Parts: sequence; structure tokens; C-alpha cells
Amino acid sequence: DSKIEDIKRTYAEAAKDGKVDEVLQDFKRSMDIEREQAKKMLEETKERIQQEKDRESRKNNIIIHRVEENASSSPEDRQKYDRQWVKELTKEVLKVQCSEYDIKRVFRLGAKGSTDRPLLVEYRSHIIKNQVLESLSLLKTAEDRFRNISVQHDMTKADREQCKEMVKQANEKKAADQSGEFKYLVKGAPGCMRVIKARKV
Repeated sequence: DSKIEDIKRTYAEAAKDGKVDEVLQDFKRSMDIEREQAKKMLEETKERIQQEKDRESRKNNIIIHRVEENASSSPEDRQKYDRQWVKELTKEVLKVQCSEYDIKRVFRLGAKGSTDRPLLVEYRSHIIKNQVLESLSLLKTAEDRFRNISVQHDMTKADREQCKEMVKQANEKKAADQSGEFKYLVKGAPGCMRVIKARKV
């Protein structure tokens, strides 16, 4: 190994010059730096792996805001109401083929309070989830209980921060565009978001 040979050569030269202690100190500092670099790389790799696992666990999910909560005191009745609402949204409003089985989980995020909590929906397939997102323009002609909702990806903390930055960039581009002919939108799946320029219609 060339590195070992270099160390041997350096040590031999230091021994001749009476600078062994100095060389050993330099060697120790070098090893400490390499150890810290390796530790940092390992931590970054673990973080990336965890991020990918977290993102993978959310890939079939959407979060829906402004969905009215059922006033029943029974958790079972509220759950039944939410599942039926999601089924109607998916099949009847957005025209996506979806069975009861295809809706894996539906639940509210956070503790029940005075405002309607976000609704998390997990489909069994990311294909259905993507079809739902691609069909959201149909909400414009839907009845009120569907038309006023907002739908988004279920994102990790890092992805939410990236999305926030992308939205900021889109707003800056919009402010700098004096033509008024274009809009700037954030598109793409979590982890792959980008700002696109589109002509207004």
C-alpha cells in the first residue's frame, strides 16, 4: 500500500533528523481529521437512507385540507364519513378508478379541536395517488364540499423545506416578470421539485 510506504519513509527521515515526536503529532492530527471525515460521511449516509425510507413510506399518500369533519361523537361514524368522502372525491369527482380496497387508510392529523383537521389518505398504489393529483383541475366544477379543498403530497420535513424554498423562488420569478403573461408553478414529486414557467390561459 503506497500510503503505508509513505508513512514508513516519513518516519525513517524523521528518525534521522531527530523529529520523531513532531512527525507523530502530525500523523495523529491527520488521523483525527480522517476519522472525523469518515464519521461525518457515515452520518450523512445514514441520514440519506432514513430520508429515502421516510419518503418511500409516504409515496402513496396525499394530505387534504379544508375537509369538513363529521360532528358525530362516535369515532367509528366519523371514520366512516371520511372514507366515504374520499371515495366520492376519488371516483365521482376526479373520475379515478378506485375501489374500497384501493383506499388503504384515511385518518385525521392532530387532535380534534375547533377547526377541521387535515385528512391523510393512503392509497394502495402510487398510480392511483398520481392520477388523483393529475385530475385536480376537475375540482373547479365540483360542488362546494369538494371545490374548496387543497391537496398535496405527504412530504418529509426535508421535502417540506425544499417545497417552501421552491415556492419562494416561484414568487420571486413572478414578481420579476413584468409581462404578466406567465405564471410560475412548483411541480414534481417530493425530492424532485422544480419551478416551471407556464403561459397564462
